[in-house]
Amino acid sequence: MIKALLERGLIGKVFTDNVDNLLAKVGIPYERTRGSGVFNERYPATFSQRNLIVIGVAADRRMLVSQARAQRGRVTIVNPCTSVAPKVRHLDYLRHGDLFLKLTAQEFFEQARNKLGLRVMRQPFESAIAAR
Repeated sequence: MIKALLERGLIGKVFTDNVDNLLAKVGIPYERTRGSGVFNERYPATFSQRNLIVIGVAADRRMLVSQARAQRGRVTIVNPCTSVAPKVRHLDYLRHGDLFLKLTAQEFFEQARNKLGLRVMRQPFESAIAAR
């Protein structure tokens, strides 16, 4: 789904803090925000769009949100608010005027696909992992 949105020009850039290179394995260009993968170094983001869609919760994404706001960007947060770790802080970066969608990433992308009328060939997650 992400690849289809990129190909249609509906997404400008993909930022991720994942270190497994899964996006590259399925042909999606991205910018990794984690730096070394060990520490949460500040990633100086350059945005190609005025809107930032944040999926999930992590310190690296909070830094991206802060940078987007400094450039007067609009922020949409997609977060199911499920417990992923002790002391997790889900929405401390949510601000008045942000759009908040209490959805999983899968629910969000399925709704986007349906609303945009996109036909997306589904690749099973297992096959992407098997390519490692």
